[in-house]
Amino acid sequence: MKTKLFFLSALLFTGMMALQAQNYSFLKGDKVLNFGVGIGDYSSHSYNVKFPPISASFEYGILSMFHGNGALGIGAYLGYAGYRKDYSYNDYRTMNKCTIGVRGLVHFPLYEKLDTYAGLTLGNHLDYWTDHNVGYMDNKNHDRTVAASLFIGGRYYFTGNLAAMAELGLGIMAINIGVAWKL
Repeated sequence: MKTKLFFLSALLFTGMMALQAQNYSFLKGDKVLNFGVGIGDYSSHSYNVKFPPISASFEYGILSMFHGNGALGIGAYLGYAGYRKDYSYNDYRTMNKCTIGVRGLVHFPLYEKLDTYAGLTLGNHLDYWTDHNVGYMDNKNHDRTVAASLFIGGRYYFTGNLAAMAELGLGIMAINIGVAWKL
């Protein structure tokens, strides 16, 4: 019984030491995947949500900063949302919004288990819409604009590689929350 208790205590102590040794900062060479959902007012201009705003991004640490406690990262961003606006009984518009771009981020340590960052996204914002009119041919159109936005964010790590993520800035929505996975 004493041997089992000693072994269990040693295992628990080793596990606790391993958890304390985790580095939650984003460092050079780290890779992170983010998956988010946009929150806020979806119904701008009386559009109804057809597909909720979602986003995915990947990031890679390319340069150490802040005495090895932070990093400069680069990556890719993709966001999508779908909406519908009813005009009358049978006439309506469907709209799909997509944002795709590259991101540059600076990670700076503030608190343990919290990876805080700020960055810039550059890319394209695409809007595709179709006006559906009963008895007439559907009218399809699109609009493409340059997307450039500043953002701030943070990841709170529950384990060494799984975190809750929140970002504030213009992506597919102004506020995104979700999960992040450090590869």
